[in-house]
Amino acid sequence: MVHIGKAIHHHHKRKRNLEKKKYSSSKRKLIKFVDKLVYIIGGLALLMTLPQVLKIWIEQNPTGVSLISWATYLFTAIFWVFYGTVHKAKPIIVIYSVAIILDLLIVIGIILY
Repeated sequence: MVHIGKAIHHHHKRKRNLEKKKYSSSKRKLIKFVDKLVYIIGGLALLMTLPQVLKIWIEQNPTGVSLISWATYLFTAIFWVFYGTVHKAKPIIVIYSVAIILDLLIVIGIILY
């Protein structure tokens, strides 16, 4: 039984080493750069949502804001968090988790006001 446990541990350790070798250092640098860029672009997209949230909650005026559109955005954000979780893609999980909160605020605000 001990030998099987060691064999499985060895297999996982070998698999991790192969994954590390899978990307060259320049490829890993590119991936890190793109991950940082995703946070910046995603953050800008979230900032563009804030005017809708403020209009609805401060002015209590959802005129011109589509419930169907924002409910769809909410649904797609939930899907993206699921996708990011399955693929262990932290930038996707972070950005779309915040998007879910903002989209929920908009949908709830449209319904209330």
